[in-house]
Amino acid sequence: MNTGERIEIEISDMTADGRGIGRSGGLAVFVDGNEAFRPVPGDKVTAEVSRIRRGHAQAMALDMVTPSPDRAPPFCGHAGQCGGCALQELRYGSQLLLKERQLRDRLRRIAGLRSPKVLAVTGMESPFRFRNKAQMPVGPEGAGFYRERSRSVVDCIRCPVCAEPAEALLSALRRYMGGSEATAYSHETGTGLIRHLVVRVAERTGEVMAVLVANGDDVPHRSALIEAMRAAVNGLLGGNGNVTYSLESVALNCNRSRGAEVLGGEFRLLAGKPVITDLIESLRVEMSPASFYQVNPRQASALYGSVLRYAALTGGERVLDVCCGAGVMGLLCAAHANEVIGFEMSREAVADGERNAAINSALNMRFICGKAEKTLPELAASGMTADVAILDPPRSGCMPGALKAVVRMKPERVVYVSCDSATLARDVRALSEMGYVFREAAPVDMFPHTMHLETVALLTRGSGQPAQGGV
Repeated sequence: MNTGERIEIEISDMTADGRGIGRSGGLAVFVDGNEAFRPVPGDKVTAEVSRIRRGHAQAMALDMVTPSPDRAPPFCGHAGQCGGCALQELRYGSQLLLKERQLRDRLRRIAGLRSPKVLAVTGMESPFRFRNKAQMPVGPEGAGFYRERSRSVVDCIRCPVCAEPAEALLSALRRYMGGSEATAYSHETGTGLIRHLVVRVAERTGEVMAVLVANGDDVPHRSALIEAMRAAVNGLLGGNGNVTYSLESVALNCNRSRGAEVLGGEFRLLAGKPVITDLIESLRVEMSPASFYQVNPRQASALYGSVLRYAALTGGERVLDVCCGAGVMGLLCAAHANEVIGFEMSREAVADGERNAAINSALNMRFICGKAEKTLPELAASGMTADVAILDPPRSGCMPGALKAVVRMKPERVVYVSCDSATLARDVRALSEMGYVFREAAPVDMFPHTMHLETVALLTRGSGQPAQGGV
């Protein structure tokens, strides 16, 4: 195999960032898509080799030879341009099977489990309009979403996976920028004013928040922009016509950094309320501009249900909710436990959690602000113990110090919530080496049409054989 050579290759798998994987000449070949199609498992394509490395090669798909029987027509007019929804050309049922297979494979290879018990992925009946949060970049090319592995912006008019207010507010922002001196931000030069539009939607109440991220501390003609945003959102129907949306909050975030971070540290309320309110399971919760909540509220019910089932609370337990965000999972547990302690490094998230605990009369939940790898060892050293530990770390997984501290507190059950199956498997292996036994994993498709998968895993303390099999 040589650089520039054209090969015919069958796609058997996909990478975490949505590239096809096949084998040719004894090498694994990672195949990028083009604007006409993205390779999916079962496709046979011709591709041009672009790079060769020890043990693998990279290539660009050119033409389709034989389409996969599981191939589906793309549902979005920006397919092949926008970097999102890498799996939209694969039938939804096949997406779920692919994700389940990859989760099972990583638990075998990385965690060292011979035959892990993995339940079937819980999918969506209608996997569209599910995202209650959208972070949409603005650039010289337009406004919408980034191209794959790029800072170049695709001007997206319609996004079928975002709640309706995101499209409406982005259209209002385009019109505003076309009629004012507000310029688009350029990552190359670090100049320009408008960087992102962040939209949050409370699906069950219909309340909407818009956060304008700017390379400055104000925007021109603010009143006109706010009025255009209100007109675009108010009265929109969503949730199959079950909710009427209304714009309740408009905030400005100042971000002057040259980095890739979406939000800066400074927020200023421009109009309306500082928070919006939604209903999550039995809870009434308030969302601030920096709050962390699951972005797919319809699937969150399945996720929370698995957490509560694995926690198996009887009313007398002390529960650790590590990397708790705004504390929703801990608050759901608080109704069935003696005490819940939430650990979170974001001061804004802790403030949200404390406020929501008060709103929902969860007097038995408290929060500790700080890095888990620092606060947990301190509590473990003081002799604190726990009955159940819920871990919901970022994509990078738990820090080793935090895991070791949790183990020192001797919880009978560890419920691990993960958005990355590779780091989940890594941490399952670490917990296994410290005396915990993997029992079961319940994957939930929170992010249809992408390679991402949310998984809830149960581990128990003590000896015993790991559960085998699964659906």
